[in-house]
Amino acid sequence: FSSRRRHTRYISVTGVQTCALPIYENLRVGFSFFQQDSTMKAVLDLDIDGARQDVQLPTSLLDTCLRMKGLVLFAGPGESGQMTALHKILQKMSEEKSFLGVVFSTRAFPQVREAKGNIIYHSGVFAKREEKESLLAGVDMVVFEGFSDERSFLEALTLAERGVFVIYSTKAPSLPNALRRCLGVLSEKYSEHGAPRLAEVIS
Repeated sequence: FSSRRRHTRYISVTGVQTCALPIYENLRVGFSFFQQDSTMKAVLDLDIDGARQDVQLPTSLLDTCLRMKGLVLFAGPGESGQMTALHKILQKMSEEKSFLGVVFSTRAFPQVREAKGNIIYHSGVFAKREEKESLLAGVDMVVFEGFSDERSFLEALTLAERGVFVIYSTKAPSLPNALRRCLGVLSEKYSEHGAPRLAEVIS
């Protein structure tokens, strides 16, 4: 990163061991890593100034996505550069991994130059449930871009539990806020069994 000003902060999430987060002026990329059994878990927090389109994403972030396991949660306020970050990640994945992915976005998503990976773009609106099931049959990855509703989150969680790699990008003031919202949905629907379900798939 090119910023001269750097600060460090810690994010505290109940039940999650967190690491120090480097904070740069106009650019924040936060990581929360924790260990569960033999698997390293990670939660990612992106807040990128939309005017800086040439920012290089951390290798650790790309490596997490290239593993293509579980669910990665992105959170940022408004137009915080999440779509730009997602495009960069998907471009890198397409260059290095062979996979079939689907991007659900209500906005025009910049097309990824396909190399090894193949990506289908869709608004997420279907006339019949069978149409969605047909589209998702056999996919390796699903990206939810800009969704914040309960239904899409629960669908993302279910797909991750089935072994599909999921990136869920949502609008929220901060990552802890997004996590609280997700945990609130799970607690209301599944009581004390909700939080463990999310912990099992967070990638």
